[in-house]
Amino acid sequence: MYNAGNVFRVIPIDGRPHDPIASLDQTFMGDSIGRWEGDTLVIDVVGFNEETWLGWPGWFHTANMRVEERLRRKGNTLHYQATVYDPEILVEPFEMDPIIRQLNTSGGAYIEQPPCVTTTHAMVGRERG
Repeated sequence: MYNAGNVFRVIPIDGRPHDPIASLDQTFMGDSIGRWEGDTLVIDVVGFNEETWLGWPGWFHTANMRVEERLRRKGNTLHYQATVYDPEILVEPFEMDPIIRQLNTSGGAYIEQPPCVTTTHAMVGRERG
């Protein structure tokens, strides 16, 4: 799934609760909502299916898993941390190792495909034969 091109989520940060239907759909990406805690974006994700696993070599989880992600920018450094809650499987929450990334500050372009390319858009600039 992740090798199929762009993967993105729409994460509302306006204070709304989880969507009552989407949060029960049980998808690979779940249903995400966000809120700010100071300078940290906190993302709460529920509604996962049981077809994925955590880490490598692969720890299973239930559809009741909840993930809390935290993103914080300090200067040109982005900090990411996730905590997994699944009381049916885990005795205590699982905290993944933090990920720290330097942001592109070179001024160069970051080339990325648009999130959605339709047939009409794909045909623009091509000869039709």
